[in-house]
Amino acid sequence: MSLPEEFREEFDSKGETFFQIAETLYENHGDQFTLSDLADEVGLSKSRVSTHLEEPQEGDWVSKNSGDTTYVWNTEKYNPIEIETTDAVFGLYTDLWEVLKRHSRATTGTPAIAGLVLFITAGMMWFLYFGFSVGLFQESVIPITGYFGVGLVLFITGVAVTLLSPTMAIANRAILKIYQVLKNS
Repeated sequence: MSLPEEFREEFDSKGETFFQIAETLYENHGDQFTLSDLADEVGLSKSRVSTHLEEPQEGDWVSKNSGDTTYVWNTEKYNPIEIETTDAVFGLYTDLWEVLKRHSRATTGTPAIAGLVLFITAGMMWFLYFGFSVGLFQESVIPITGYFGVGLVLFITGVAVTLLSPTMAIANRAILKIYQVLKNS
Protein backbone atom coordinates (compact mmCIF):
# COMPACT_ATOMS: atom_id res chain seq x y z
CA MET A 1 0.00 0.00 0.00
CA SER A 2 1.61 3.27 -1.03
CA LEU A 3 0.89 6.78 0.14
CA PRO A 4 -1.70 8.83 -1.77
CA GLU A 5 -0.25 10.78 -4.70
CA GLU A 6 -1.66 14.05 -3.27
CA PHE A 7 0.34 13.47 -0.08
CA ARG A 8 3.54 12.78 -2.00
CA GLU A 9 3.06 15.93 -4.11
CA GLU A 10 2.36 18.10 -1.07
CA PHE A 11 5.50 16.90 0.73
CA ASP A 12 7.79 16.08 -2.19
CA SER A 13 10.71 17.98 -0.64
CA LYS A 14 10.73 15.81 2.49
CA GLY A 15 13.25 13.06 3.08
CA GLU A 16 12.98 9.31 3.23
CA THR A 17 12.44 9.08 7.00
CA PHE A 18 9.51 11.51 6.77
CA PHE A 19 7.83 9.21 4.25
CA GLN A 20 8.67 6.13 6.36
CA ILE A 21 6.73 7.65 9.26
CA ALA A 22 3.83 8.58 6.98
CA GLU A 23 3.79 5.11 5.38
CA THR A 24 3.72 3.46 8.79
CA LEU A 25 0.67 5.51 9.78
CA TYR A 26 -1.01 5.05 6.38
CA GLU A 27 -0.48 1.30 6.14
CA ASN A 28 -1.78 0.86 9.69
CA HIS A 29 -4.51 3.48 9.35
CA GLY A 30 -6.66 1.93 12.07
CA ASP A 31 -3.87 1.80 14.66
CA GLN A 32 -2.70 4.52 17.00
CA PHE A 33 1.03 5.04 17.48
CA THR A 34 2.91 6.79 20.26
CA LEU A 35 6.00 8.82 19.47
CA SER A 36 8.05 5.97 20.94
CA ASP A 37 6.40 3.44 18.60
CA LEU A 38 7.09 5.57 15.54
CA ALA A 39 10.63 6.41 16.69
CA ASP A 40 11.41 2.71 17.10
CA GLU A 41 9.85 1.94 13.72
CA VAL A 42 12.04 4.39 11.76
CA GLY A 43 15.07 4.64 14.05
CA LEU A 44 14.79 8.32 14.97
CA SER A 45 14.45 10.24 18.21
CA LYS A 46 10.97 11.06 19.50
CA SER A 47 11.61 14.80 19.06
CA ARG A 48 12.61 14.28 15.41
CA VAL A 49 9.49 12.17 14.76
CA SER A 50 7.38 14.88 16.42
CA THR A 51 8.94 17.50 14.13
CA HIS A 52 8.24 15.36 11.06
CA LEU A 53 4.58 15.00 12.08
CA GLU A 54 3.87 18.72 12.50
CA GLU A 55 3.18 19.49 8.83
CA PRO A 56 1.02 16.42 8.14
CA GLN A 57 -1.00 17.36 11.23
CA GLU A 58 -1.53 20.89 9.94
CA GLY A 59 -2.65 19.49 6.60
CA ASP A 60 -5.08 17.09 8.33
CA TRP A 61 -3.29 14.03 6.99
CA VAL A 62 -2.43 12.84 10.50
CA SER A 63 -4.45 13.29 13.69
CA LYS A 64 -2.95 13.65 17.14
CA ASN A 65 -4.96 12.42 20.10
CA SER A 66 -3.71 14.68 22.85
CA GLY A 67 -5.16 12.70 25.76
CA ASP A 68 -2.70 9.86 25.39
CA THR A 69 -0.47 11.52 22.77
CA THR A 70 -0.97 9.05 19.98
CA TYR A 71 -0.93 9.60 16.24
CA VAL A 72 -3.20 8.05 13.65
CA TRP A 73 -3.74 8.45 9.91
CA ASN A 74 -6.74 10.74 9.31
CA THR A 75 -9.12 8.50 7.39
CA GLU A 76 -11.64 11.34 7.03
CA LYS A 77 -9.28 13.11 4.65
CA TYR A 78 -8.05 10.03 2.79
CA ASN A 79 -9.42 6.62 3.67
CA PRO A 80 -7.51 3.77 2.03
CA ILE A 81 -10.43 1.40 2.60
CA GLU A 82 -12.77 3.54 0.51
CA ILE A 83 -10.30 4.34 -2.23
CA GLU A 84 -8.09 1.33 -2.64
CA THR A 85 -10.63 -1.47 -2.90
CA THR A 86 -8.18 -4.21 -3.79
CA ASP A 87 -5.94 -3.32 -0.85
CA ALA A 88 -8.99 -3.15 1.40
CA VAL A 89 -10.21 -6.61 0.42
CA PHE A 90 -6.70 -8.05 0.66
CA GLY A 91 -6.27 -6.33 4.04
CA LEU A 92 -9.51 -7.82 5.32
CA TYR A 93 -8.45 -11.35 4.41
CA THR A 94 -4.94 -10.77 5.76
CA ASP A 95 -6.36 -9.56 9.07
CA LEU A 96 -8.82 -12.45 9.19
CA TRP A 97 -6.02 -14.91 8.47
CA GLU A 98 -3.92 -13.42 11.30
CA VAL A 99 -6.82 -13.69 13.75
CA LEU A 100 -7.50 -17.29 12.72
CA LYS A 101 -3.81 -18.20 13.02
CA ARG A 102 -3.56 -16.61 16.48
CA HIS A 103 -6.68 -18.35 17.77
CA SER A 104 -5.87 -21.72 16.22
CA ARG A 105 -2.65 -21.89 18.27
CA ALA A 106 -4.69 -22.11 21.48
CA THR A 107 -6.64 -25.22 22.35
CA THR A 108 -9.60 -23.05 23.30
CA GLY A 109 -9.52 -21.14 20.01
CA THR A 110 -9.96 -24.11 17.71
CA PRO A 111 -13.55 -24.92 18.78
CA ALA A 112 -14.45 -21.23 18.46
CA ILE A 113 -13.15 -21.21 14.87
CA ALA A 114 -15.04 -24.44 14.09
CA GLY A 115 -18.19 -22.92 15.62
CA LEU A 116 -17.79 -19.83 13.45
CA VAL A 117 -17.54 -22.00 10.33
CA LEU A 118 -20.70 -23.85 11.38
CA PHE A 119 -22.56 -20.55 11.94
CA ILE A 120 -21.54 -19.29 8.50
CA THR A 121 -22.62 -22.57 6.89
CA ALA A 122 -25.96 -22.44 8.76
CA GLY A 123 -26.43 -18.89 7.46
CA MET A 124 -25.84 -20.08 3.91
CA MET A 125 -28.38 -22.88 4.34
CA TRP A 126 -30.96 -20.39 5.63
CA PHE A 127 -30.16 -18.07 2.73
CA LEU A 128 -30.85 -20.93 0.31
CA TYR A 129 -34.07 -21.76 2.18
CA PHE A 130 -35.18 -18.13 1.93
CA GLY A 131 -34.15 -17.95 -1.74
CA PHE A 132 -36.14 -21.05 -2.68
CA SER A 133 -39.11 -20.00 -0.51
CA VAL A 134 -39.58 -16.62 -2.19
CA GLY A 135 -38.73 -17.88 -5.67
CA LEU A 136 -35.30 -16.23 -6.10
CA PHE A 137 -33.89 -19.58 -7.22
CA GLN A 138 -35.28 -22.29 -9.49
CA GLU A 139 -36.78 -25.45 -8.03
CA SER A 140 -34.56 -27.55 -5.78
CA VAL A 141 -34.12 -31.29 -5.89
CA ILE A 142 -33.92 -31.23 -2.10
CA PRO A 143 -37.15 -30.33 -0.29
CA ILE A 144 -37.04 -26.65 0.66
CA THR A 145 -37.57 -27.40 4.35
CA GLY A 146 -34.42 -29.52 4.17
CA TYR A 147 -32.32 -26.36 3.84
CA PHE A 148 -33.97 -24.90 6.93
CA GLY A 149 -33.49 -28.16 8.87
CA VAL A 150 -29.84 -28.55 7.90
CA GLY A 151 -29.27 -24.90 8.80
CA LEU A 152 -30.88 -25.44 12.19
CA VAL A 153 -28.76 -28.52 12.90
CA LEU A 154 -25.60 -26.65 11.84
CA PHE A 155 -26.52 -23.70 14.05
CA ILE A 156 -27.16 -25.89 17.12
CA THR A 157 -23.93 -27.79 16.46
CA GLY A 158 -22.12 -24.46 16.12
CA VAL A 159 -23.40 -23.36 19.51
CA ALA A 160 -22.34 -26.66 21.09
CA VAL A 161 -18.88 -26.56 19.49
CA THR A 162 -18.39 -22.90 20.40
CA LEU A 163 -19.30 -23.63 24.02
CA LEU A 164 -16.37 -26.05 24.12
CA SER A 165 -14.01 -23.03 24.21
CA PRO A 166 -15.06 -21.67 27.62
CA THR A 167 -15.46 -25.23 28.93
CA MET A 168 -11.91 -26.05 27.87
CA ALA A 169 -10.65 -22.78 29.39
CA ILE A 170 -12.26 -23.66 32.73
CA ALA A 171 -10.85 -27.18 32.55
CA ASN A 172 -7.37 -25.85 31.67
CA ARG A 173 -7.52 -23.43 34.62
CA ALA A 174 -8.59 -26.23 37.00
CA ILE A 175 -5.86 -28.56 35.75
CA LEU A 176 -3.28 -25.79 36.16
CA LYS A 177 -4.41 -25.16 39.76
CA ILE A 178 -4.24 -28.88 40.56
CA TYR A 179 -0.78 -29.07 38.99
CA GLN A 180 0.42 -26.09 41.05
CA VAL A 181 -0.96 -27.58 44.27
CA LEU A 182 0.74 -30.90 43.55
CA LYS A 183 3.97 -29.16 42.61
CA ASN A 184 4.02 -27.08 45.81
CA SER A 185 3.25 -30.02 48.10
